[in-house]
Amino acid sequence: MARYIHENKVYDTEKSELVLKIEFLGIVELYKSNKGNWFKVCTNPLGSIKIYPTSEEGAKYFIAVRNDIEVYEKYFGKLEEA
Repeated sequence: MARYIHENKVYDTEKSELVLKIEFLGIVELYKSNKGNWFKVCTNPLGSIKIYPTSEEGAKYFIAVRNDIEVYEKYFGKLEEA
């Protein structure tokens, strides 16, 4: 758990909800803050950490690419059957 400053805002992983964690050539964690803002914390294999604020659409895309239907529906509602 950590706090990061990005564009004059504090992104606090301890006060935010971890939505999705992916481990592949590093670690990417998607968080949703208590204020409803989305952000990713990316850690490369050497331990360097970057913070990336993202939009709701960006979060939807990230979850959809992982094909995690349960997580997608938890945050964005039931998906329509094809």
